[in-house]
Amino acid sequence: MLMRRAQEIFNSKGVFDVKYNNTNVWINELNFDKNTAIIKDLNNNQVMEVEVSNLIES
Repeated sequence: MLMRRAQEIFNSKGVFDVKYNNTNVWINELNFDKNTAIIKDLNNNQVMEVEVSNLIES
């Protein structure tokens, strides 16, 4: 995913299907300097920082 699209999803009031490693996640925060996102795994609530390019919108 591109940072621009991640920002659109993050700023939206809608719900989007975003996955990381085939798992549904929620974008909590974006770091433009590092091109990363703080995400929450919706299956186990684990929070992690990942490269935005590894996120997939489905």
